[in-house]
Amino acid sequence: MFLLFSFLLGSLCLTTQVYSSTPDAEDTQQITHVKKNSSQSASSINNFLAADQEADLVTFFLRPITFTSAGLKSYFEHVYNHPKYADYLQYNLAHMIQFLEYGLEHQQDTGFALSVIKLFTQKIKACPFVDGTNFTVFVPHLANTLQPYLDKKEAGFLEDIGSKLKLHMTNVFSKYFSYFKSNPDAFMDALSKQIAQQTNQLQTEQHVDIAYLQKDLLRFFELCINKLILPADDISACWKDINATADAFHAILKNNVLTGLTAFDDLSWSLVHRFCYILQLSYKTISQDTYNKIMGDIRNQSYKLLETAEQEEFIQTKRGYLLQQLDYYKHLAYPKTKQQDSLKEIMRLLA
Repeated sequence: MFLLFSFLLGSLCLTTQVYSSTPDAEDTQQITHVKKNSSQSASSINNFLAADQEADLVTFFLRPITFTSAGLKSYFEHVYNHPKYADYLQYNLAHMIQFLEYGLEHQQDTGFALSVIKLFTQKIKACPFVDGTNFTVFVPHLANTLQPYLDKKEAGFLEDIGSKLKLHMTNVFSKYFSYFKSNPDAFMDALSKQIAQQTNQLQTEQHVDIAYLQKDLLRFFELCINKLILPADDISACWKDINATADAFHAILKNNVLTGLTAFDDLSWSLVHRFCYILQLSYKTISQDTYNKIMGDIRNQSYKLLETAEQEEFIQTKRGYLLQQLDYYKHLAYPKTKQQDSLKEIMRLLA
């Protein structure tokens, strides 16, 4: 947290104006959706915080962060450290977006973005759950906000390497110009090797910075998935919501904020296990028709959640695992159907 506060104070030395987000035109529709979602979040939180004095905290927590020295000190001391902040955060992560947007506005780099992710990862650990519907909306907005950090890193790499190589060649030529005139081939061979080494070092540093950001973001997403609260009283709606979240993750692959299909496969398995956990809690309340409908859809329909290949050839697929779990809990809830299903399968094979 101290690192993030140092970043922010550094930028505040240049300006003392209160932060105001100005989204790009193409993001307007999505941000409007998020604002609408924030309003819905306030309603949800009010239901969660029963006491009147606690409900008043919703308005306090929903206030945008004031990016001045005093405003940041107040946020950390009175909001971030508040014992009820985690109860609010599980519904609404708008403050995380505000930090990242402020960083973009003030030319911060991936180090700043990493500090923001870490700041909210630590606080999410205190949340008893994360609201699934709001999280699905949050995912693409977070990815769109993080992408400029990666784009700027790429552009900054080219600018950085150009200036460093220019300085290096200037120094070399100024010191060894006489050697260059007497033996140009040997001089250029030595210089080209130095340039290659320096370029490789800078490129490695750039890839490491990006990899750290992608790794920490994946960890943040995994943490949220393992706390997702979904409609356990309606397993069909839960299955729909799980797939909506998977579709959101798949859509952000183009933003380069995840390490490709490997990261998406990790997130898909986490979503599969979260669905099965909710299935375990609610299996007795699910009708046989609902079991059959979901299992039929998994067998016959295409889902982004289930499309990535497994790490090894002999590992059970996500599709197979889901069908196995649904079949197990169906027969646990309706024991008599196991023998009936077995007879139906035998008749099908004999037909």
